[in-house]
This record gives sequence, C-alpha cells and structure tokens, in this order.
Amino acid sequence: MSRRTGIRRGRQLGERRGGVIADSPIHHGFDEYFGVSASLDMAPYVYIRNDRFTALPAHEQPAVPFPYFIRHGPRADDFVIDEVLDRLVDEAVGFIDRSSRAGDPFFLYFPLTAPHKPTQPHERFRGRTAWASTAISWCRWTMRSGRCSRPSTGPVPATRRW
Repeated sequence: MSRRTGIRRGRQLGERRGGVIADSPIHHGFDEYFGVSASLDMAPYVYIRNDRFTALPAHEQPAVPFPYFIRHGPRADDFVIDEVLDRLVDEAVGFIDRSSRAGDPFFLYFPLTAPHKPTQPHERFRGRTAWASTAISWCRWTMRSGRCSRPSTGPVPATRRW
C-alpha cells in the first residue's frame, strides 16, 4: 500500500543555512512539509516547504509588544503574521485535495498556530471578542468555515476529528 504524509507546522526545525533546513519533517518520514520553523514569535519569519525557505528574509521584523508579542528578527516578504493561519489552511486543503485525487490513504498533521503567541488575529476578527478569545474565535471560524471540512474533491471519510 502506498502512503502519503503531510505536515503543516512542526517543532523548531534544524540548522538553517541559506534557506535550506538540515533537519525537517521530510527527513523523518513525511513526504511533504509546509509550515514555519517554530513558534510564530520566533525568527526567522519565513514559510518552509519541505526543506527550503519559500523566500529568504528580505527585511527586519520590528519587535511588537504584548498582547501581540513578536520578537525582532529577519522576515520574508511573503510572511505576514496575521495571515499565517489562513495560508496554512490553504496549504492543508491543497494537500487534502491532491491526496484525495490520488486515491491512496494519507495522513495530515495540522496543528493550529493560535492560541499560541503571537495572538495577532487577522483584522476581520479584531475587536469581536475579548483579546484572549479573539485568536480562539479565529481558529473556530477556520475549522467550521468549510474550508477544512469540505475540500473541493468532496468529503473524505474518517479523516478529520475536531
């Protein structure tokens, strides 16, 4: 039986040189990886596909104080902190679509970025609830919006447990 595995975000990844990751999930049994290198408050602020940065850091992200809490460090132009969860969901849905069409069993590991720091939700959620629950509202909306529960290829039985 063939298998497909994907991961959307994971532990802090291994040494990075020139945008290449020496110890990523693809070195430990995953066929694909898309995510960030560690917590969203830790530089470098880049997306990683498999074992490479999708873009090299182009400028310095200034520190942002609590409640958003972002540390100073290098950031790529395609990495917008309040859009990270949406981007990760888009990638996860793409993985589900591709894997469903292949017809083989697959496994997707998809931990959400929120409510971990920084809790900088997208603008469409700001001010809707108390600060601490805004990120949780964003996560709930993401998982209930249908983007994750009904991929374009149709429902995939027994793949999601919320």
